[in-house]
Amino acid sequence: MIIKRILLFSFVFYLLLIVIGFNGIETFSDNNIRKSSFSNNNNYGNEQRQIKNDSDQFLKFKQYILNKNPYFKTILLPSVVNNIFEYSEQYGIDPITVLAIMYVESTYKIKAKGKRGEVCLMQVDPEVWVHDDENFFNLKNVGIVKNTKNEKVNPATELWNPGKCIQAGVYILSLAKETCEIWESKEVLKKRGYYSINHCMIIRYNGAKRGSLKRDYYQKVTSVIGDYYYFNSIDDKKNLIVFLNNK
Repeated sequence: MIIKRILLFSFVFYLLLIVIGFNGIETFSDNNIRKSSFSNNNNYGNEQRQIKNDSDQFLKFKQYILNKNPYFKTILLPSVVNNIFEYSEQYGIDPITVLAIMYVESTYKIKAKGKRGEVCLMQVDPEVWVHDDENFFNLKNVGIVKNTKNEKVNPATELWNPGKCIQAGVYILSLAKETCEIWESKEVLKKRGYYSINHCMIIRYNGAKRGSLKRDYYQKVTSVIGDYYYFNSIDDKKNLIVFLNNK
């Protein structure tokens, strides 16, 4: 009788151990799942924050352009801002600098035309840049070539496309930057009247020759950059301080 009781007790105890053991495994498994889910949610949050940051800057550019030119065609605004970011990244130029130069050149007017024949948002001069002479820089690399079959075709035709215009302008900026970097490496940048690569790049984009014109153009561009940071002063105070320190 005693032996039967002992065997029964042992059997029940064994069953309890099994149940507790499985519950422990299930609980551990649930904790792992929860931890895994929490980790995945964190990653998703980081991705979302990155997207939000990017979209915030995109939105700031659109708001700034509309603030400076309320008559800008809103239907074209997303593609114009996208082109600024796309080509700035492609050619290694700061997009805010592109935004500022664009305002100084055309006050964000898509159909702007300069006194010397410059056209579009970036005021590119087709007579200077659209040609076949291999000895000088041209816009062949961005797909803009001179129409040799029909001389009556205006070389500015392709530049009136906002996307092509922005690509051409940023490409020209990159050529200027490349030249300035070469001068800096040869330690002749300051001898040529420039005290930084950005200073040199911005002025060379404008093509100003006289000292006073150089100063005026550079000051206009940097003023717009400062104005952009002030316009977004709540989020961009740190960037404004960095900009002013490096001006």
